[in-house]
Amino acid sequence: MSKTGNSLVLDREVDMNNSQMNGDKGVVKMYKLLRFTVLLALVVVLMASAQLFAQAPNTLLYQGKLTDSDGAPITDSTVVRFCIYRTPETETATWIETQKVGPNAQGIFSVELGSVTPFSSTLFDGDPLWLGITVVTEGVEMLPRQQILSAPYAINTANVPGIANARRSSGSVALGSTMQDIETVSITIPAPGYIVLEGRCFANFSGTTSSNTAIFQIDQTAGGSSQVPYYVMAGLGSYATTAGGLFPVYVNRVYYKAAGTHTFRLEGYHGGSGSVIAVLPWLTATYYPKSYGTVEMAPPVPGDEEAAIEVAETPPANPELGE
Repeated sequence: MSKTGNSLVLDREVDMNNSQMNGDKGVVKMYKLLRFTVLLALVVVLMASAQLFAQAPNTLLYQGKLTDSDGAPITDSTVVRFCIYRTPETETATWIETQKVGPNAQGIFSVELGSVTPFSSTLFDGDPLWLGITVVTEGVEMLPRQQILSAPYAINTANVPGIANARRSSGSVALGSTMQDIETVSITIPAPGYIVLEGRCFANFSGTTSSNTAIFQIDQTAGGSSQVPYYVMAGLGSYATTAGGLFPVYVNRVYYKAAGTHTFRLEGYHGGSGSVIAVLPWLTATYYPKSYGTVEMAPPVPGDEEAAIEVAETPPANPELGE
């Protein structure tokens, strides 16, 4: 098995004289001594950075090579049935697709699995799956089946709105003396994982030379009060003029959530005299399906024995993590 770029390549060779073929010689015709060398390329487009969870094709690229018993390539068009099973032995397939393949002069062909019979949204749910292959003219599935490893499970993740933005490209929100919504965002996740929230805006203070401040935070519940340590404060105890000033505001928060749709809010309130306006608010939610092990820190100081921090792979006891 080898891994190339973003493709998982599984090299398998199956002799059709083996396994069940010995008991089905009457079925075997043209492909009696056929050897099927499989190059299974499970291609999933993995976007970088902010594009990681963008829409990806719901197909798998399958490449194979048809040869006869002497290793000579077979170039005739051949009808092949592909099946996906929940176990390596079960007789009932979860997904079935039949395609005619057209090998080149070397016997190599490529097909997009899922292009004829689309994959269901629940097929790649994290449970083990096996791929079965049958040359239709033979009528007997080649054994053993090939286990489908991790790469295709990224299809489900890729189709999730893993990054959700809510923003006001223009306009503003005047803050009152009680906690209120400035902006909200909703995100749907397919499995338990971490949701990282980032909110920002400009806070415009005016109308007084006395104390004028505001509290900003990210929360799931409307209203309420400031939550330590998740809020930030902006503003001053006094101003040179009633024109006040414009302050950049940034706040973040991390939650661990179960599968489903979750709504979050950037909220705030005004304290003191004068007025406060939240200008150009923006709230982003990013889904991460798991923690990724060790977090490397800066190069250790000589004699410092702690070079890294281990991140737990199990869900935290507290359903939310603050930063």
